[in-house]
Amino acid sequence: KYNMQIVLWKRQKDDVFIVWRKCEHFDIEDLRNDLNSVDPRIYFTMELEKKRRLPFLDLDITRLDDRFITKVYRKDTQTNKYINWNSNCSEECLIGTMKTLIFRAHELCDLEQDKQEELQFLKNTFISNEFLPQVVDKVFHTYKPGQKKNQDEDAKPPETICVPYVPGF
Repeated sequence: KYNMQIVLWKRQKDDVFIVWRKCEHFDIEDLRNDLNSVDPRIYFTMELEKKRRLPFLDLDITRLDDRFITKVYRKDTQTNKYINWNSNCSEECLIGTMKTLIFRAHELCDLEQDKQEELQFLKNTFISNEFLPQVVDKVFHTYKPGQKKNQDEDAKPPETICVPYVPGF
């Protein structure tokens, strides 16, 4: 019934992103009402774009005439509290947190300006979470998502010894 109006349908768990072609016979509300009539336990809500922008998951999607532009989206309730540098976690875990969010910025920001703003925001956020500024600068300078480290192809993985747990030992 709506095949000609649905240009794009992307679903991630219980969130659906739809690009809808306007039509005089059907409205997007008709689709929502039909979906809600399938099973009374399932209720679809809808958020429409405002000023050509729509948040979806952790994306801020802007609709241009010929394409979409994306960048990182944060809800107003986002606290920017991540693991504190002084917490009882390994340095690898802490640096991994930085690298994960750096990777996300590179993947989600289509425009270079948005990516640079996001990376600067992340630097400030990590420093406010008591990460050492020199460590933050080093990670942001050296970590480039998508680039593989130079590894010796013949290198053997480190040997592992498994020791059983002995209570009181």
